[in-house]
Formats: sequence, structure tokens, C-alpha cells
Amino acid sequence: MLHYIRWNNERIRAQTEFGIRLTPENIVEEMLSSQGKWRIIEMLIREVMQKKEEEKIQAQNRNNE
Repeated sequence: MLHYIRWNNERIRAQTEFGIRLTPENIVEEMLSSQGKWRIIEMLIREVMQKKEEEKIQAQNRNNE
């Protein structure tokens, strides 16, 4: 998620809120630093997972047509 171009909008929004670049090395530390940051990253992950689920359903629908 932190390296894929397809999630740039979501990642940039979170990074703008934090004022730093999120990396695999610092994301957990940032999440644990405050409840607000935890919620921002939680929303980021939820958005990504929701989009992935929607894409999966669309692909299944295309295969069933």
C-alpha cells in the first residue's frame, strides 16, 4: 500500500495530515503516537480494503456475464 501508485491519493492524504512521509518503518510508530493518527491510518486501510473488495466483486461480475 505504501509503495503502490494506485493508492497514491489515499497515502498522500494521510501523509498531509501527518506532515511526514509514511514508510513501512514508521507507520506503526505513527499509529501508536496518537489516537488521531491511529484513526487516520485506520481510515486509509479501510478505504484501500473497500476498493479492493469492490474491484474483486466487479471482476467476479464480469466473469459471470
